[in-house]
Amino acid sequence: MPEGGQDELAELAHSFNTMASTLASVEQSRVELIGNVAHELRAPVAAVRGYVEAAQDGVMAHDQALSAIQRELAGLERLAGDLSLVSRVEAGQVELTLQDVLVAALLAQVQDRYALAFEDKGVTLQVDAGRAGLQVRADPARSAQILANLLSNALRHTAPGGAVRVGAQDAGGGVRLVVQDTGTGIAPEHLHRVFERFFRADAARTRGEGSGVGLTVARGLTRAMGGELSVTSTPGVGSVFQVELPASRDRLDPPAFTET
Repeated sequence: MPEGGQDELAELAHSFNTMASTLASVEQSRVELIGNVAHELRAPVAAVRGYVEAAQDGVMAHDQALSAIQRELAGLERLAGDLSLVSRVEAGQVELTLQDVLVAALLAQVQDRYALAFEDKGVTLQVDAGRAGLQVRADPARSAQILANLLSNALRHTAPGGAVRVGAQDAGGGVRLVVQDTGTGIAPEHLHRVFERFFRADAARTRGEGSGVGLTVARGLTRAMGGELSVTSTPGVGSVFQVELPASRDRLDPPAFTET
């Protein structure tokens, strides 16, 4: 066989192996996703069945059972919504309305939303909007959702008496939003997986602590707006999540910001 033919054959074999590897990876991801979804659904469905049987047997009052069932159904609705959103994010099908957003207003909105939750748990929430007039070019509702997901994650992993700090600063041609906690931290071997769907470093954290896709959604939305989300962490000390977003086109213009 001519030398050129051997090169073409080798290249074809390499392409075939690459394609086979990719297909195997996709299939593995599909199997894992199905397994994870089934796991997430199993517990609330079992809980609903238990409440129904308890009410039928007279062990639990009907009103009490209905309230408990409503809580489980609300959790299932959140899970369905999160799964739909993460699918659209990963497929690049999320609609964005990019505009100049004042960082101080964005942080104030998120702070108001979570102030009571932090107070109830006894965790201090500190907010520093950075330089006056600091703006990002982003979708205001999705930006708030990113920070909300990061704050929810920080609150879950920070014990009473701890603190979570949210700050903003100039970062070259963009703006860096930082969410830093004094929580449990993440082991080095798990750090690269924190943005995977349903990944939990602590296997004991299963139910009642989020849908398991919040960080996946946060990273996907950040990238969709031309930014990047990263994390550093020290076990026993805490974690730092950094959201890099493009700066506004004209930092001197008054921003358009609509609360959602």
